[in-house]
Amino acid sequence: MLPDFPLLREALYDIFSIPSLTRVTIQRFHFSNFVELASLLSHATYLKVLAVESIYCADTDLPLSLDLITNRPPRSIKLNEFVVTTSAFMSLIPWFKQETCPFNVQDLNNLCIS
Repeated sequence: MLPDFPLLREALYDIFSIPSLTRVTIQRFHFSNFVELASLLSHATYLKVLAVESIYCADTDLPLSLDLITNRPPRSIKLNEFVVTTSAFMSLIPWFKQETCPFNVQDLNNLCIS
């Protein structure tokens, strides 16, 4: 969806980069590919809480670090809380296991899988 709307994409990238944005909830959102989702989330450098429900990615190939626009250092975004549905969990966990993933989930205070 985001490639079709470059102004929306850039606005979301700007919003996700705001230092006061520490919680993001994504519900019923369609992405044309997983790289698009990963790139958007990689902009949320101050994120502490991530909640993901009902995401759809037409192409589920995992991103390479070159695919991510922000190219954040691995494990530099430290989440305290991760709330996710089972289907979204299955989509996100392979990315979280990659060495290049910018998210650190090693020190979570709260994990909720529903």
